[in-house]
Amino acid sequence: MEWRCEWCGKPHETEDPPCDNCGHGSFERAVVRVNAPDSGGDRPPVWTCTECGREHQKHAPPCSRCGNARLEKRQPDYSDVESVGDTGWLDVLDRSHVAGVAVGVAILAVFGLGTIGVIDLPGTGPPEPPEAPGSGERAAGLSLSVTEEEYLAAFNERRSRAGLTPASRGEALQSMATYYNKGRVAAAYGNASDPSFETLERFDPSCRGSNQVFVDPRDTPFGAVGTANLTMFPNETAFATALLPAETVAVGESETRPTLWERDSVDAVGVDVHVAPEQHVYVTVVAC
Repeated sequence: MEWRCEWCGKPHETEDPPCDNCGHGSFERAVVRVNAPDSGGDRPPVWTCTECGREHQKHAPPCSRCGNARLEKRQPDYSDVESVGDTGWLDVLDRSHVAGVAVGVAILAVFGLGTIGVIDLPGTGPPEPPEAPGSGERAAGLSLSVTEEEYLAAFNERRSRAGLTPASRGEALQSMATYYNKGRVAAAYGNASDPSFETLERFDPSCRGSNQVFVDPRDTPFGAVGTANLTMFPNETAFATALLPAETVAVGESETRPTLWERDSVDAVGVDVHVAPEQHVYVTVVAC
């Protein structure tokens, strides 16, 4: 090799510039020049775009990044290479990627908390009871919440007489009874649909010893029976006793089936009493 590039030092067979390595247009004899300029050791020069700063190994405009036609020959600067080793993975992440990862982690956390029941996710918890005409609090001077308590007391009195264990009032079962009872009233006096038993599964009552839930909906039109109305009951105890179903239910000429209070498996109940317009009383009992 008798010739080499004057700039990058690449050897060539003939003096036929430009250099196919750096694009320099001048060759020299393959001898070592004592007064050779400091080229940064063995580091070849680069051609830098004057617009975007993209470095190219050859003088081959236009710039491959921005299309600029002017490339300027420069000596590469490696002064910041040593600092690369101190760069952490957080330093090279794009801010938009970090934000996306944070949102994804937050969504997974919320979903996980909803799955284990720490928080309620939309559409996964128990539904709220609908608005129902009438009153679920008081009617004709009677407290309906006290009536519900007296109903449970009379319910358990029957169970005690039959030698059965008294039932307690379950919070989830009470919510189920309220939702189902008010849904019946809303359907009877409006355009709402009757509540479904499938919806009740979202309440998750966690019954002990059995997953079977019994629902006993009843209604009595007190205002439609002549002079019989709610004012005939002196107190909540008398009203609750009147709302209790018959102690036996006939299913044929000589056959009866056990009522809700007679079932040995029942250990918790929920009771809701709602007085609709014209003193039409709706009662729903949920037990398991």
